[in-house]
Amino acid sequence: MNIMKVLLALLLVTSVLAAAKLHSNTTESDSSVYLTPDVDNAIVDSIQSRSTSTKPTLVIGSMTEVSESHRTFQIVSEAYRNLGYEVELLNLPYARSWYESNRGRIIDAELARTNEVISDGMIRIQVPYHYTSAVAYTNDPDFKPTSWEQLAGRRIDLVAGTNVLASRLGDIPWNPVTTIEQGFRRLANGRSEVFVVPGDIAAPVFEEMNLPNVYLVQPDLERWELYHYIHKSHEDLVEPLTEQIREIISRDQYAQH
Repeated sequence: MNIMKVLLALLLVTSVLAAAKLHSNTTESDSSVYLTPDVDNAIVDSIQSRSTSTKPTLVIGSMTEVSESHRTFQIVSEAYRNLGYEVELLNLPYARSWYESNRGRIIDAELARTNEVISDGMIRIQVPYHYTSAVAYTNDPDFKPTSWEQLAGRRIDLVAGTNVLASRLGDIPWNPVTTIEQGFRRLANGRSEVFVVPGDIAAPVFEEMNLPNVYLVQPDLERWELYHYIHKSHEDLVEPLTEQIREIISRDQYAQH
């Protein structure tokens, strides 16, 4: 079964690369769906890794900046291991990750999204197991918005694929960026005025970049619980995975008291 999936995925990489060439005139937000050389390499590496695994392996997609040390991946990977599966984290541009997760051909599950996403191809594991928040960074030290409405009139960047943030802006225009690093660099260079981003993912990137003219706005604009999503082709795992995640959360909460 794994071999068939690997062959299918390799064929898919070839076909999507061809599609990317045909869509060279797409907008920035549209082009994030197609492959770049870095994304292509990441997918091929993931396929090769899965083909050499001796255990059933599932690929979990997430945004570029999320590492295996992030708490969301630690919880989910432990849950899958308890069910006898190896898991691999595949980092892609955020819009691309959700696109591939819904297709279910290369990616089997999406690491973490809010309960506001809608998909016919994905099943939400109904246990909130982490949280995220919308935070604003700005290059104006005097600008301290406390609501979404106060962002109106500013040049705003969002990471493409952070749809819950876009929904909160409503009719307020914004520009898509592919990575968090790109958003911070645009802010530092004055190409934008506000960068709204998931706080827990952005914080280590911001700290490492050490940009003296970029400022974190506090408090957070909004906060959400996060859920794991799995493709409907793995529907048989939904119930046991739900129970495993619930047990891990309960255990960790108990250990903290």
